[in-house]
Amino acid sequence: MNAFTRDMKQPIARIFKLRSIVDIVSEEAFKEATASANTISVVDFQKSKCKPCIKVAPLYISLAEKYTENARFYKVDADSSPEALGILKANGVRSVPTFQIWNKGALVDTVQGAHIDEVEEILLGLFAKQ
Repeated sequence: MNAFTRDMKQPIARIFKLRSIVDIVSEEAFKEATASANTISVVDFQKSKCKPCIKVAPLYISLAEKYTENARFYKVDADSSPEALGILKANGVRSVPTFQIWNKGALVDTVQGAHIDEVEEILLGLFAKQ
């Protein structure tokens, strides 16, 4: 089992539903996803029953499909496991949805709330600098 796969005891209904967004279910996977020296990564911290999270999910999917060639997209669902909840806490996420944008292994920006337009603006700025 690698860092991006789930333990078979975990619910798997939404795993890899879309190839453009990868579920992060372990601290190891989070570190691997955000530490890349050559990649822009966007992480969506969410909870499965959060109404704003549900509302913004299709917009995040569209963003991921639109920029899949330029960045990698991930999500951490705090309800998926105690370890996922720990990832939120370890990264200072106090409300969901929260989006973190990472570039070359460093946290560049954080957007709290369902403001996918702000996430896109940050991405476009990073793409322009590449």
